[in-house]
Amino acid sequence: MQNGHPISELTRHHCSKETGSHILYIYNELDKYLLNTIHFISEGLANSEIVFVIESDEMIRTIQNELILNGLNVDSYPNVIFANNKDSYLTDDQFDISKARELLILVKPYTEKKMKIRTWGHVPLTDSGAVLEKLRLFELECDAFVSRKDITTVCIYNGMTTPAYVQNELLKTHTHIMTDRDFNQSPFYNRDYFDNLTLGELERLRNLERQNSELKYQNTQLIAESHLAKLKHEMIMQSEKKLQLVFSRLPIPIIIRKDRKIIFANHAASEHFTLIEESTIEENFLKQFFEKYDHLEGDSVEQPLHHQYTLQNGKEKYYIVQSIELSYESKTAVMHSFVDASYEKENEQIMIRSEKMNIAGELAASIAHELRNPLTSIKGFFQMMKYTDEKKDLYFKVIDDELSRIEQISGELLTLAKPNSDDRKESNIVQIIYDVQVLLESRAHMENIEITVDSTSKEMTIYCDTNRIKQVFINLIKNAIDAMETGGKVCVKVKNSMI
Repeated sequence: MQNGHPISELTRHHCSKETGSHILYIYNELDKYLLNTIHFISEGLANSEIVFVIESDEMIRTIQNELILNGLNVDSYPNVIFANNKDSYLTDDQFDISKARELLILVKPYTEKKMKIRTWGHVPLTDSGAVLEKLRLFELECDAFVSRKDITTVCIYNGMTTPAYVQNELLKTHTHIMTDRDFNQSPFYNRDYFDNLTLGELERLRNLERQNSELKYQNTQLIAESHLAKLKHEMIMQSEKKLQLVFSRLPIPIIIRKDRKIIFANHAASEHFTLIEESTIEENFLKQFFEKYDHLEGDSVEQPLHHQYTLQNGKEKYYIVQSIELSYESKTAVMHSFVDASYEKENEQIMIRSEKMNIAGELAASIAHELRNPLTSIKGFFQMMKYTDEKKDLYFKVIDDELSRIEQISGELLTLAKPNSDDRKESNIVQIIYDVQVLLESRAHMENIEITVDSTSKEMTIYCDTNRIKQVFINLIKNAIDAMETGGKVCVKVKNSMI
């Protein structure tokens, strides 16, 4: 039926006048449900019938207000009796058949007086406990009572919460089935079904309950897992948005990449490296760094790396790069943060240069003294050569040795003053220490200190920057000299620990 009030059409023209009617109403739309309720009550009052309405307190207030809007003041109609459905059907949120039977007792005095009765009972089924067996038994008793007393009874169930297998069983105990918009005779209604339950039938009902409970549990688990997954996804997305916001505002370059593709670059990275977000790295100065990083293994991946490149104007830039692996937009990616250390690098070079100059200044007096000695010797031998005709080969050898010493000392002094350059190569560490000895020996003599070198071999090679490693030993030996106030001996031992 499509007239909008199936309850009126059903009760007027399709219900038995002799044996009563037991109607199953499965509703889904509240507004349609309310409309059918109002017409059911109005029709009962028009026929001078006693109307029982078993509903929730909230819905009862809504029904009463709607009746007033329709010109029916329920206070003026004692024939309309309202009752709370939870109090009438449930105990501890579970269907209680003993309470439901009390409704039949409540109606009985009116039937004994031969009064026409209609009932509208909303059964509030819950998810807790097995109800099918008890519910079926109650509906059988209700149907038997209705058929004997000529009562029109509507049993209402929420179509959204009542399982389909329960609805199917209810169709067997009701003469008619009604929805919000339509109605029909129940295709499964059969009086033979009212016989006592067999053990097989009981087991069938219990199996249905167990299967339903299992399905409910599985469905609850799936809903919980789905909700948890959705919540995690939302949290990840929110975290990524916050990270993007933080990264975008950081003054240092931040790059997130997947393989060779940049999937995020903040404003600082775009300015420093002239990058376009979500671009593929081609022949770029970063390419070598990324390839170097991708070949790292173990703990090295988490260690800061130093990266240097030359701008188009020839200026050197130095970066300290910290990298971590992370999940970005549901992809495994790598984030690189670049700290520009160019200014600090320049300051470091200035400090090293200044330190060298300080050392050179401190050694100037002792070196001048060391140079004066061979110069004095050379001058004396030249004087002797002027006034003698003896063999001069010995004089020439002494003069040559003294000049070599002057050359060696001055060469080491020049090396000390030379600017740093990253020139690494295989070098003889023993010779390096001997060169440092030559440079500092005069200073040591002035402090009454002797410098000795004890080496297990004349040649031991290491891979290093010669000038820088010399600076290391100069600092070490100079500190040793400064620490000895009353003279002494500085001994440098050199040995190969691999042997």
